[in-house]
Amino acid sequence: MRGSCGVVRWILVSQFRVLRTGTLFEIRNDNLQVTVMANINPMKQLILTLIIIFGFSTCNAQDFKTLYHSYQPTESMSRIEKWNIRDTTNKKFLIKETVDNKNRVVSIQFLVNGKIKDANPLYGINNISFEYGKDFIIERYLNCDGEPMTLLQDETPTSRKYFLDDNNNIIDCNAIYEITFDELSKEKLLEIENSLRFWRENVISETDSVDNKDCDLDYIYGYMFSEIKMDGVFPTKKDYKFDYDSFDMIYSKEILDEMKNKY
Repeated sequence: MRGSCGVVRWILVSQFRVLRTGTLFEIRNDNLQVTVMANINPMKQLILTLIIIFGFSTCNAQDFKTLYHSYQPTESMSRIEKWNIRDTTNKKFLIKETVDNKNRVVSIQFLVNGKIKDANPLYGINNISFEYGKDFIIERYLNCDGEPMTLLQDETPTSRKYFLDDNNNIIDCNAIYEITFDELSKEKLLEIENSLRFWRENVISETDSVDNKDCDLDYIYGYMFSEIKMDGVFPTKKDYKFDYDSFDMIYSKEILDEMKNKY
């Protein structure tokens, strides 16, 4: 499993610089411990602890909401039929969209019978998360186990960082590729070296340019599957116009008509 790999490298596709990562711990409700150091009786301490736990749980529940959209898989891609369906009973194919308290999508997951789809719904990515900064959006691509997608195994970026201007136009973006391996043998290192050489000589040279840099997309990829996007805003490169004629393979007519009126 990639999650058990001992060495991880992050590579910026335009430079292929190797950065060593450490171990990241995050504070969540499930690993947060509260210790009450006071001379109070056990019953009061128990009540206080339960109140604290309930408070964290309530805040966490209020921070996010979940929407479900129906889709149908085809031989080449998945077609979204309807946004925000209320009744998900007996719905085999669903997109789960998680939205934060600022009405921004933070997660998109393609589900089959309630589980994240392990076959590619479109362009090989079926589990996407989003992080927001003052003038940027980070889009992370994950596999069905929630692990980062990698260059050698998936031939896709691990993430993209989109930089926005004051009008929410995309002015630049970086693609970041992750390479994982569980051994430091000469054979494995040679395999990685050959793969990087192939990408540098055959992929980057064709797509990289002074104007475009790593920004090979005109819009935020994962927003294609989100109804909410960034509180209704769909950032694109300045003056970009959507090619709606090609979108009929991705959206139903109802959704397509709605998008034409919005963007």
